[in-house]
Amino acid sequence: MDYKNLEVMSWLFGRLRLAGSDGITYDELVGPISSDSPMAVLWNKRTFHNYQNELKQWFGVEIECKRPEYRYRLKEPEVDNMPWTMPYLWAVESASAIKYLRDEPDCQQYVYVDNSPSGGVLVKTLLEAIRQQKRISVYYRPPNENRALPYPLIDPYWLWMKDYKWYLLGTLPGRQLIIYPLSNISQVVVTDRPCRRAPVATPKMFVEAYYKQEKERF
Repeated sequence: MDYKNLEVMSWLFGRLRLAGSDGITYDELVGPISSDSPMAVLWNKRTFHNYQNELKQWFGVEIECKRPEYRYRLKEPEVDNMPWTMPYLWAVESASAIKYLRDEPDCQQYVYVDNSPSGGVLVKTLLEAIRQQKRISVYYRPPNENRALPYPLIDPYWLWMKDYKWYLLGTLPGRQLIIYPLSNISQVVVTDRPCRRAPVATPKMFVEAYYKQEKERF
């Protein structure tokens, strides 16, 4: 997925969130778009539905159509899914803003950007690896170590954002569960090797299993 698609999805998500529970019609959504806007691709209704499907596929954001008025609105996520959904909402909203600042360096003098959530620069690459179910190789600097070490075979399953910090949830070749902060990861390479099946069904279960594993180790 490139930044252009992220920018369109971010705009679409922002408009739908602004519309709230009342929703917005397709004509109301695309009516104000100018011909020179990147969002003009949504003038084609089939394209609009493609982006709607990508929002669900990539970020877990579902759009529902309220009939008979045919008003589109964001579907409220189930409470149990909120910890998994919210990092993606942050990702899709911030992606177009980051691109804008990169393309318009003059604007940077008016914006103070810190490094949180840390490790965000790797999110796009890792999301692609997770979506494609491919193993990755990385360099990882363990806690209290001064240099990064090569980790050639990691199975990535989920990303986790906690306390404004990104983490990778995955396993090492011996099936050891890992939770690595992205701020300690570098040189990510997505390999052609398929990823093994995740040991548990949800990221919440993974985190619980990880802390149980660590408790037993010590």
